[in-house]
Amino acid sequence: MPFLRATPLLCAILTLAPLGSVRGQEVDRTAFEAGARLGVNFPFGQSSAGKSLSTNVGPAFALSVELGVRLLGRYELAVVGLYALGTVNTTTSAGCYTGSNACTAATGELGLEFIYHPLGLAAVDPFVGVGGGYEWLPIWATVSGRNYNLALGGWNWVQVQGGVEFAVGKLVRVGPYLALSVGEYDTVSYTVPTASGPLSGSGAVANPAAHLWLSVGMRAVVLP
Repeated sequence: MPFLRATPLLCAILTLAPLGSVRGQEVDRTAFEAGARLGVNFPFGQSSAGKSLSTNVGPAFALSVELGVRLLGRYELAVVGLYALGTVNTTTSAGCYTGSNACTAATGELGLEFIYHPLGLAAVDPFVGVGGGYEWLPIWATVSGRNYNLALGGWNWVQVQGGVEFAVGKLVRVGPYLALSVGEYDTVSYTVPTASGPLSGSGAVANPAAHLWLSVGMRAVVLP
């Protein structure tokens, strides 16, 4: 009978329909998200007018932590904290590595980011994003047993980023990213040794100028 011949096909359609619905819910679901990045940051531009940032500071090895929410699988809003241990350029600061002398640079940042995932929570998940925040650049030097500290601070005006993540099981996603941030240091503080003890001060950078950080690395996120 025609009805009996159609029954297996009808059963197959009814069986597959809920699966499609579940997959749609997974791709578009809303969830809290925690992530971390490991990368290398390369400096460009100027620390102040006429002074190249990369003249004194080399690449920085960065760790960042992100806490936020993924809305409908596609829209990610997160708070980001970053710490990067940097290097001091040995070409222009050779005295830092003479005898017992040593120099260290670091960068830190606290900000917000918005990331768009056009495919939602798909197995292959490309993304683009934008963010910004406040950043610091402290430099420590020990020369002839005397300690010198310098710290620059200012706004990271904008960061643009892109990458792709690959699902590893149901909860974890891992993949590469590339980001470029543009900002300006407008405050400076320092501590230098004197005959009567350490002398500290702070103020505004006289001639601020734009600088850039290019970051490349790996990102991992967990969506419980």
